Amino acid sequence: RIRDGGSDITVSTSILTPFERELLQLVAEGLTNKEIGDRLDRSWKTVSNVLHGVYVKLDVLNRVQAVNEARERGEIE
Repeated sequence: RIRDGGSDITVSTSILTPFERELLQLVAEGLTNKEIGDRLDRSWKTVSNVLHGVYVKLDVLNRVQAVNEARERGEIE
């Protein structure tokens, strides 16, 4: 939060989209790409592609690193 002439403005510092955060939270819960796709009504391939983009944004190589980095950044619980 910052002050701008007396009014509060909330500034998001998140680098992940809401969908990416939702997907990564499900990864953190231990779901597979297929299970995530079924839950979010997306194909496993879409989940895989989005997850790869998350790896790039977080500068990590795998699911475990992505979850750990996202938790450290406050992106997921």
